[in-house]
Amino acid sequence: MKKSAILVLSILVITIGTVLFFISRNNTNHELVRINEILTEFSSIDVDLNSTDLNIISVDSSNFRLLGQIHSDGLNWSVQDDTLTLSEPDRINVNILNAEISSPKITLEVPRGFLEEAEIKTISGYVNITNMLFNRLYVDIISGDLTLTDVNANIFEAKSLSGDTLSNRIISENININVTSGDVRLNLPYGRADYDYTTNTLSGDVSITGVQEAIADIIRNIHITTVSGDIYLNFLGLQ
Repeated sequence: MKKSAILVLSILVITIGTVLFFISRNNTNHELVRINEILTEFSSIDVDLNSTDLNIISVDSSNFRLLGQIHSDGLNWSVQDDTLTLSEPDRINVNILNAEISSPKITLEVPRGFLEEAEIKTISGYVNITNMLFNRLYVDIISGDLTLTDVNANIFEAKSLSGDTLSNRIISENININVTSGDVRLNLPYGRADYDYTTNTLSGDVSITGVQEAIADIIRNIHITTVSGDIYLNFLGLQ
């Protein structure tokens, strides 16, 4: 009975939150403009977005670059103390039925694909990170998916109210993921015995597949919790 009450309450919260936050995403009152800016070098990022999708990729170039299409009323960015800060203003629009044909999207190009630390928060945007190396990666999403492809992070932490967390391949010594409503799918190098992992879900399935035996010489930690969502762990073996 207690679990059922918690599940119903969480679903109600998710539903209300998702509707409210997608109101801001379906914003037709702001024209989109293109940007292509070369940035001062930095080693960390602090991102706080509303509805803009974010891509972070490694490039074979010497330039740190920010490009894409943004709302005309502004995306703010600056580099100070070796940290890039990205933010956009809050928007509220009750016109849900008339959605944008195209939504704001930005790509951050990082030479050699290394950042010491990345802290990313977004309300209703999607986050995609490809071929990157971090000391610490933290992502907090209200409503949207997180996709990681060939990412290496000593520490990886993720929180999501409503959205999936997907990894095509992630290497990390410490993974901590907390999701209210959404699936967690991780493809992990090495074998199952190379990880000390815990998985908890109130309403969802847990599936663990792949190579069983230990391959690496250190033990990595994984902790995943979902309220309503499935957990899939696939151990790829020697990669």
